[in-house]
Amino acid sequence: MMVDPRQIKTEVDSTMTRMDVLMKESLSLSQSFASLAALHHGADKSEILMMQRVSDAMGSMAAELKATLAQYKHMLDDESSTETGTMKSEVDSLQASMQVIAGEVNDAIRTLRRLEAQLGQG
Repeated sequence: MMVDPRQIKTEVDSTMTRMDVLMKESLSLSQSFASLAALHHGADKSEILMMQRVSDAMGSMAAELKATLAQYKHMLDDESSTETGTMKSEVDSLQASMQVIAGEVNDAIRTLRRLEAQLGQG
């Protein structure tokens, strides 16, 4: 089954845009957790600071994934990288892996958002 390169590029662009949103959201969460940590002491503060570090890490992962996707998109433009069937299969596999990672980063930030909401109510 032949996949249209334009469709793949559209998916890549969409994922890159989503990574931009996740980078901004992770920064906002990190700042919120820092503010919440200032209001707590002991183990609670340590847990909140850990959530801040995870937020920072998810933002970094989103930024790295966006950069990798930009390189991937450039690789798609270089038709010589997909001339052989084996190489095409590997390139497609890489794209699938990046989509999985993007989903995991998205899920982690959603979890952090829920934790922030719970902490903000407490």
